[in-house]
Amino acid sequence: MKHIISLKKGIWLTAIILISVGFLSACISKPGSEGEPTIENNWVKFSGEIVPAGETSEALVPEGSRITVQILDTSKADTSAIVLSEINWTATESFSLPTPYRMMVPQADLEKAVQASFAVRIEDGEGKLLYINDTIHLVSADQKSVDIVVIAVGMSGEPSSLPPAFDGQVWQWIAFQDSADGEESNDISVDDPASHTLELLPDGTYALKADCNFVSGQYTLNNGSLSFDPGAMTLAECGPESFSNRFVALLGDVVTYVFNAEGNLVLNLKMDAGDMIFVRAQPNATPQPQPTATVGSSSILLNSSDSWRGVGRININSSCTAVLIDTGAGDAAPAFVLTNGHCVEWLANGAITNQQVQGEVLFNYFADTSETTIAIPLAEIAYSSMQGSDIAIIRLDTTLGELAKQKIIAFPIAKSALDSGSQVRVVGAPSSGLEQSEAYLREEICQIREQVDLLEFNWHFYDHYATDCQDIYGGSSGSPLFSAETNTIYGLVNTTVKGSSACYLGVPCEISSGQIVVNKDASYATPIHELGACFTDTGDFNLSADCPLPSPEQLSFTETVHSPSQPPLTWKTTLAGDLPYYRYKAGPAGLVDCRLEQGYSSIISLAKNPLIDDPIPDEEGFYLLCVQAGKSVSIDETWQNLAYPTIEIAQIDTTPPQLEPQLGIRETPDYFDVSLLFIPPELSDYLYKFGPPETTDCAIKDDYNRYRRISISLERGDGPIRLCVIGFDNADNATQTLDKVFDE
Repeated sequence: MKHIISLKKGIWLTAIILISVGFLSACISKPGSEGEPTIENNWVKFSGEIVPAGETSEALVPEGSRITVQILDTSKADTSAIVLSEINWTATESFSLPTPYRMMVPQADLEKAVQASFAVRIEDGEGKLLYINDTIHLVSADQKSVDIVVIAVGMSGEPSSLPPAFDGQVWQWIAFQDSADGEESNDISVDDPASHTLELLPDGTYALKADCNFVSGQYTLNNGSLSFDPGAMTLAECGPESFSNRFVALLGDVVTYVFNAEGNLVLNLKMDAGDMIFVRAQPNATPQPQPTATVGSSSILLNSSDSWRGVGRININSSCTAVLIDTGAGDAAPAFVLTNGHCVEWLANGAITNQQVQGEVLFNYFADTSETTIAIPLAEIAYSSMQGSDIAIIRLDTTLGELAKQKIIAFPIAKSALDSGSQVRVVGAPSSGLEQSEAYLREEICQIREQVDLLEFNWHFYDHYATDCQDIYGGSSGSPLFSAETNTIYGLVNTTVKGSSACYLGVPCEISSGQIVVNKDASYATPIHELGACFTDTGDFNLSADCPLPSPEQLSFTETVHSPSQPPLTWKTTLAGDLPYYRYKAGPAGLVDCRLEQGYSSIISLAKNPLIDDPIPDEEGFYLLCVQAGKSVSIDETWQNLAYPTIEIAQIDTTPPQLEPQLGIRETPDYFDVSLLFIPPELSDYLYKFGPPETTDCAIKDDYNRYRRISISLERGDGPIRLCVIGFDNADNATQTLDKVFDE
């Protein structure tokens, strides 16, 4: 979620989010033999072999390895690849590649995908990456068996090693030298090298800072060759002068590296397109110990202290911060930590309960204890949701007593909310946005302004603490918000303002009395007071009537309005679920309160009327659809608690994008290579055409082509070329037409 979580997987795009929806998972011992794809009961079947690259006919896959094959929708630039289908299995004995696979994908999902491709990942029993495909294998419903070629990354048991020049070294980008000369050159000089950095980690992953964005993914390094596998990138808008997108795009074309006479790192691009030049980042001086942060100061790096050993870094679906909680049941009670729900799954409505999970929490996570952190395995996601609040409750594979023996002490949960103006202490374990030596437990003292309702992306949050905390980095999600006077937990930091598109990812909006406001100086925390009521006398989690969390038992929106949109628009929302009755209301965000009885419809039978298709006002703004459901024909204790209604958000947007179409241009002696850059939500789609200036009229709209994220090659040699480009935002509002003539 924006700059707060650290994303792990994705594809090379200008801005992406980690989202996996609509997948089919099957656990099998080993797939069958190959065959032609067929369509049966609205499913498309595929088969083939996973084949090792190069001339080697066999490649060993050790016993216990995990093999995953996916079909991905890679057609959208404003989200990561969407998993359409997935199979995975564990090797019960060692075997050699090639090996067969067989899988299915819903025909409807495949038809919706403009571009779909296969992906393979093979990891050993400890999760270390062994093989991955580094070429695109496109999916087509009419193609025969598809063999997927994979490359070897490393074998389990072999020590991970990096050349000394890379090991522990952060590299800062200073320039791009285009291979073209003179006026054709697209050289780049970076004024602030620290704003664009590269680090290769021993585990085969890389970490990028791209101006105000952060990227992580896999790399391959071998005898002078270097390539970067698809990575995931945060969504902040760094401004029209930023090199953020260009930096990421150039790294995607890297094939080799050398070091020049000055000791600088030179990354060579494919097709001799140019070189990226990096210098070594100088190590930071060792921070001087400070007793505590002061109000309004930036955060400070913490050295070892028994006071904060119970706050750590949680590695789950993303890297976040987690805090150990005291459930009041004594040393024999199971240990639980709190973090944000978005660190587990982006679930706007409903909840995950009692789900097994893999991962760990690293306690004793201080700058001076990096070699002696204490790793505790995760056992279960007891609860996770983003409905109204942003909370996950994770059970650890240990007890409070066992942790106490290691001086890891749990923190008490508040029983009431903090007052406006209260001073608070944030202790978190950021994972990106800082030098590695700085990315340990940090402390900041700040102040609560008030409690507010928020809109961000497709989430609606209630009563969040608005604070003036400033040092919120990638991985700070889940950082406990303590009273500055005690060690009692009142909230979990979950979002901050890092972009410019109101109410989009990274730009939460405060809503009240019909007003929607972006407070650029605010960070927010989800309240957690009274969560102690969710635990029994023995310390077990129990989603009882007293537990102030949404129940997973509610209706879901199976078909919803696409937001944002232009008018006219209706809700066009279909409800589904096991609760047979519901009621609803709708209205402008800030004016309609879904938690109040006023305005709800009479009770409706789901079986007879599952569709809500009321018109949405044409006036620009955000609108909420509120649903409450239950088991009986009258509202009683079987009905969903009105404090946690199910909510759908719609946006009417009639304002044209504030940005003009953004071009990335690379020149060679033979052509202009033009990429159209995506900056959602302002620039999410493009139409284009090109031709001789005298016969190409940008004002004629009939002959434009949709841009499919494949660069446009304009051949040189036949005179000037006119390129016409129209950009569109998420609501399909158009920019002014960009009319650019490329001269010889």
